[in-house]
Amino acid sequence: MKNLEALYAMVFGESTPENKERSFTECVRYLKDHHPDFTEQFEATYDRDTGDLVRITHTAFQEPKHKMVKDHILIDRHVKMLCQILNREPDEIVYTKSYSMRSQEKVSVLFPGNYTSLSREQVLYYYFHTYLEVSLNNLQRSLLDDVLAQNNEEALRCLIQNHARVALRIIDSMKGYPITSYTYPRNYSFSHVRGLIRDTLEKLLSFLASYFSDFLQPSFSFTPSRPANPEMLERLDTLQRISRELESPWPDIVSEPLEKYRNRCSYPQARYIENYVKELEVFMQAAAHSTKRWILFLWRMNLNSPQFLHFLKRRIKAEQRKIHETSEKRLRLLYYQKLIKQIRPTMPAPYEAATTSLTDHMLTYLSEELTFLEQTDLLQPATGKKKMVKVSVSQLALIARACLESGLIEEDKQELLKSLAFGIRTERQDQISVDNLRNKYYSVDSGTRQSVRKLLKKMIEIIEPNA
Repeated sequence: MKNLEALYAMVFGESTPENKERSFTECVRYLKDHHPDFTEQFEATYDRDTGDLVRITHTAFQEPKHKMVKDHILIDRHVKMLCQILNREPDEIVYTKSYSMRSQEKVSVLFPGNYTSLSREQVLYYYFHTYLEVSLNNLQRSLLDDVLAQNNEEALRCLIQNHARVALRIIDSMKGYPITSYTYPRNYSFSHVRGLIRDTLEKLLSFLASYFSDFLQPSFSFTPSRPANPEMLERLDTLQRISRELESPWPDIVSEPLEKYRNRCSYPQARYIENYVKELEVFMQAAAHSTKRWILFLWRMNLNSPQFLHFLKRRIKAEQRKIHETSEKRLRLLYYQKLIKQIRPTMPAPYEAATTSLTDHMLTYLSEELTFLEQTDLLQPATGKKKMVKVSVSQLALIARACLESGLIEEDKQELLKSLAFGIRTERQDQISVDNLRNKYYSVDSGTRQSVRKLLKKMIEIIEPNA
């Protein structure tokens, strides 16, 4: 438990950066013991169209992996801009690499590390970076040792949950601190040091969720973007930027899991989102996709998010309104049921593991719609008992409107339309939809007006034969 206490002491005050007295020489000595020879890697991302700097990511304490002959180092305008921002000389560069990624240009530059040339704030930042990394590794090893030595399952459960509970309590008090593994801290302030502490605790939670998920409470969650590597976060940014350019409603539906990764979620949900990102990247490499292709892709991804479910239901309802015959509506719903049972999601676990799966949810919804159609069909009069009129549905709606607005019939409009839909059939339609009749009631074309006018003239001729 000593490693845990050392890690938590960073926050509780015993060893916080403000009151921890450690000299510059001691910090440098500690860093040299753990990283005797290191390089600092900076990666700058530029917008390809405008040339503007998007972000800078920074990785320190890397053992030198690349060596390049000075003559082969390419110093272009992007490298010069990065050196100017970092206040470093181009002659210091030991390695450069440039590559393109969709609408962005990336430049990676390595500088030799020199502890003595760093400011006191930088040394303190790097010291805590290393100290927390070593503490976390020791803590993870001691946890695994405790698990192997522990015979009582309940005691082990309490041990794991205690670690998770304390880490979550600290993280909740540090919500405002930046993600230091992703953003280059230009000022190396205490907030960035505390951001390192939060990142380390999130890595601990990810470790607990990965190895001891059976011992954690169902409500256990963490922020996967904190322990994530910079590459994963850049992939999220790229996909979110591309998704915003899609036609409605896809931006909100597609980016919902991506946004969730930056907030609290369960460990299974974080693993789902990482797989979702891989599949989405491949899917978006193709040309523009139709609505059906998007539905099929998200269906295979088992995305049972509220927004996607609402979109599917709304789409089915809109299609049902266009169909006037109840039998055709029923056939369409049965066809969807068949498709759902045949096209199973390829992602084994759903996005929202705590709720009903996408397949079960939609099957239940279709079953309820079919039941409703059957019940309303029973309430309608049989076709043989309906009175047949030799006018179209639009003409019938206009006649009903004229009767109501002239005062010939005194009844609630909705009730009148229901009575007509349930008690009358036309030459072309045995079953008249109330929604269809209502739409025709308000939307009257010139052809319908002319047909009804002719019908009324015939009636006038019958009333006044000598007129």
